[in-house]
Amino acid sequence: MEMYLITGFLGSGKTTFLNYQLKHSTKRIGVLVNEFGQTSIDSVTIEASTLVELKNGSIFCSCLKSDFISSLIDLSNRALDILLIETSGLSDPSNFSDILGVVRENSSNSIGYKGCITLIDAKHFMKVHEVMNVVSRQIKQANHLLLNKIDLVDSTSLKETIKVVKSINEKATIHEVTKACISLSELNYTPSALVPCESLNNKDNRPFTRTIQLNGISHTDLKIFLDSITSLVLRAKGYVQIEDDYYKVDVVLNEFTITEVDDHEVKNELVIIMNNEHRQVAKLDKLIRNLY
Repeated sequence: MEMYLITGFLGSGKTTFLNYQLKHSTKRIGVLVNEFGQTSIDSVTIEASTLVELKNGSIFCSCLKSDFISSLIDLSNRALDILLIETSGLSDPSNFSDILGVVRENSSNSIGYKGCITLIDAKHFMKVHEVMNVVSRQIKQANHLLLNKIDLVDSTSLKETIKVVKSINEKATIHEVTKACISLSELNYTPSALVPCESLNNKDNRPFTRTIQLNGISHTDLKIFLDSITSLVLRAKGYVQIEDDYYKVDVVLNEFTITEVDDHEVKNELVIIMNNEHRQVAKLDKLIRNLY
């Protein structure tokens, strides 16, 4: 069985990349998805016959690592050709090689680890890499770097991003893509010589997460609310019901999008992820109260 680790900061396009593989492959693919919040948002868009979810933390943190190892052992013993592991956008995979070692010792099947694929949001990378340590960690662990959303930046910005990325990891292969469209067959394995180290993910530095329902909200009030939280949150994603219609909401780095969806089976829930700082959390709570 081939195994791939898919990392990348919040909103970089990991789920889009994963769905592209599922759509364009005839192989038996299993998927393990890590959601940092308590609610499943991305998994409802993933059409995989074998899907395991690990929620409410990072799979590289002690809070979920045992469950992660057990799930990988179980999946590695199933009749799968490929296993794709989508990490949370706040995950630091620096200890994955140690985890993989435990899995191999306890699996009855051979695991061909094909490396770490890290997605990078070309539009927002320069804003986050200096203030979010996990971004550099994700890049350092990569065998392949997918520089995504290149259609949203000019050539000068793209060159500067590539320069910074190479300064962090000069050995990984960089692929410039739009909408995360690239197949696994185009990613030839390039072994990494990195020595594993402890992950930055631990119980003491967990970000704050809140799941809310925006019941009875109008289009106008939703836009006002999202605009007011963009400076507070690292990420917000989910679905909002407005009258009889459902909308997918995405907030990434001072920008938000609202897109109508046909699937009415989704939950009317919005997951908010932000730094666990008391004043910011209090301000968010006040904004939520002001809605009603």
